[in-house]
Amino acid sequence: MSKTKNVLFTFLRNALWRNEDWLPGELSEEETSRLILTAEEQTVSGLVVDAIIRNDIKIPQEWVFEAVGIDTQTKQANKQLNDELKEFVKLSLKDYVVVKGQTIAAIYPEPLTRMSGDIDFLVKDYPVAKELLEKKWGIELPSKLVDREFAFEHGNATYEIHDQLIVFGSRKHQCYWDGLLKRPCGFVTIDGVQIPTLAPTVNAIYVFVHLFFHFLREGVSLRQFCDWAILLHHNRDEINRNDLTLALDQLGLVKAYKALGCILIDDLGLPEEDFPFKLDEDDRNWHDKLVDDIFNGGNFGKLNHQSNSTWKYKIETVGVALRNTYRYYRLCPSEVGGMIPRLMKINIKLLFS
Repeated sequence: MSKTKNVLFTFLRNALWRNEDWLPGELSEEETSRLILTAEEQTVSGLVVDAIIRNDIKIPQEWVFEAVGIDTQTKQANKQLNDELKEFVKLSLKDYVVVKGQTIAAIYPEPLTRMSGDIDFLVKDYPVAKELLEKKWGIELPSKLVDREFAFEHGNATYEIHDQLIVFGSRKHQCYWDGLLKRPCGFVTIDGVQIPTLAPTVNAIYVFVHLFFHFLREGVSLRQFCDWAILLHHNRDEINRNDLTLALDQLGLVKAYKALGCILIDDLGLPEEDFPFKLDEDDRNWHDKLVDDIFNGGNFGKLNHQSNSTWKYKIETVGVALRNTYRYYRLCPSEVGGMIPRLMKINIKLLFS
């Protein structure tokens, strides 16, 4: 593993756990530029500069303003998104949960340092949600969701409304997952406001599956792995490990969960007792290949794409998916094997929608 990767993981461990990991007293201009550039590619620059500032790491003067700027912008963006989410809760929408994003940021040691994104929420009755959003916010929504989701803007946020969080290739897996979503929801608190989200055990499945499917299809960044690690640590006493193991086994995802989990423990420093499985040599044999693909692809595979053309982008995505089907088929044959047909079906739907 390169020196830059090692240094990045060291700063992330400090940001996530506030541990006594060795940190350099100072960084050269080259080390600083490589660290911050790589952190930006992995959407963890807010966490890294927080660790630099909090630990009083000496960096070149020209990078001090850059670091302070990233820190300020990250915290301001999170505050704006939290305010927007609190306004969303006031809509009194029935039967919904907010997933990922700010609901996970809220359980970080310093919530405002996680790089913010969209507000994703799942509704059980789309027509009712559509009517409420159009009436109260004036949002024009389609009569039917294309590919099970639709993005819209409101205030300082991009929202994604879903009527299905995950689309599995296997009908059996889909039915099982849909059954899990019928369980009671959980809550996180943001600035004194309760936000409904997935219950801890179901969330420990969803955050991983979302990460894994995106990783296979195009790529993911370390932010998603940090989210997964923080979720497992924060909810370690609430996650029912027997239920989690049963669910992952039913979905054919135990092997994948363990292989990618090596990164949480070996690189990000998640305590082994917080991870629901014991890892063995076969799990760790996947480590180097996984880490290389994460760093080569960047956030949602942006580094894998050379073109701004929509269709060239889609072709490049299919190329990444084909490569990953070959590389990671053994981690979950039923889902990895069906990924390419599923991608083609989605693209055809989007073309004629």
